[in-house]
Amino acid sequence: MWNPDEHDGIAWPTLAVFDPDGAEIYRMRSRDFADRPNDTDLLDAVRSLTLPPISLDPAGPTAEPVEDRVAFRPDAFGAFFRGMRSGLTGLARRLTNEEDRVEAQALADMASSFLDAWRDRRA
Repeated sequence: MWNPDEHDGIAWPTLAVFDPDGAEIYRMRSRDFADRPNDTDLLDAVRSLTLPPISLDPAGPTAEPVEDRVAFRPDAFGAFFRGMRSGLTGLARRLTNEEDRVEAQALADMASSFLDAWRDRRA
């Protein structure tokens, strides 16, 4: 979603689920670049549609990778998210404000979720 106040209009990360008729049944607009929806909430919205599964052909690269010194490389995902999870878990234990603790732990849980998905993708 458009965010005119963020870096000349960079969008807020947003996920939406639509039913087959085009009606929106789920939307999560992130507060900032680090805020992401819980996988369970998103998957529950998709499952609520009770649609039959579809078969997809295995996806493959559609273009050659381009070296970009500022890009986040897939081979760095594991180390990045393990460090993020560890640091946030430690921070959550030190915070004295309960709301801040919950927020830090939610981000640590998100990192764990990304690590699980990355592991499953590579298996």
